[in-house]
Parts: sequence; C-alpha cells; structure tokens
Amino acid sequence: MSIFPKIYTECPDCGCKETLLQIALDEAKEGGKVSKDIILDSIDKKEATPLKPISPQLIGICMVPMLVEHYNVCANCGRRRLTKAEIKDMAFQVGPQVRI
Repeated sequence: MSIFPKIYTECPDCGCKETLLQIALDEAKEGGKVSKDIILDSIDKKEATPLKPISPQLIGICMVPMLVEHYNVCANCGRRRLTKAEIKDMAFQVGPQVRI
C-alpha cells in the first residue's frame, strides 16, 4: 500500500495551515489578475528526484518515475515547508556527459 501522494497540511513549527503562495493566489484571483481556474499545484515550487538511475549513454527525452516534492512558505512563521510529495512519471532530458 502506497503512502503517495502524501499531503502535509500544517506547518511543523507553528501548526498554521495557510501558505504565502495560496494567499497570494487567492488575492490575485479575487482581483481578477489571474484566472480562477489556476490551482496551487500548477504553480508551487517543486523539486524532482529520479527514482531510477539514468544511463549516461542515453541522449534525448525519456519518461522516468520521479519523487516530486512541493514546497511553500508558512504564512505565519515563514518556514519553507514540504506541502506535498508524490510519484509521477515525468519527461527527463538527457544528453552526453561532458567532462571539463
């Protein structure tokens, strides 16, 4: 049984559930500056880590399973925190390894 996607709803330091990006997005929607259809997952900061080794001989784009971590900033204490972790197949561009 997989734990993914894993959602972290509260700041581990202060317990606040609000994030700066969500507040900014809500204000921009209310002010008509962005579409009401935009969702937080499409714009938050992400880091992706391949879950399998990538062959250095490959050249081009391949689909690779990745651990994708979503980050945001607590609206109360300012801590950068993990808000979501998921596994997704993502395009990964590889090319020849150049040694300098």
